[in-house]
Amino acid sequence: MVWLKTSIVSSKRQGTEVDFGWAREAWIFVNGKFVHADRNLYWDENESKPPHGGCSLENGSFLLPLQAGDNQVFVVLASNFYGWAFIFRLNEEDWIWLTAR
Repeated sequence: MVWLKTSIVSSKRQGTEVDFGWAREAWIFVNGKFVHADRNLYWDENESKPPHGGCSLENGSFLLPLQAGDNQVFVVLASNFYGWAFIFRLNEEDWIWLTAR
């Protein structure tokens, strides 16, 4: 299991659609609140996302709730099969800034 942390600065309170690719299992928290979880299991056809359980922005999307100003985002990934992978793309880039801390 790995925990990833970043900060997103938003000019206003809003929700933005996020394209999200990951390998195996993921949980997302924003400002200490749980917002999304899903599985992308390579070996389980019922829980495998396109393309065939691999990490891709095709895996899924969700609404990321942001407050005005600084937002703490944690992504938790778990895998017991060849490590973990993660891709995250915000669809409204003109008013959001990412900072790694």
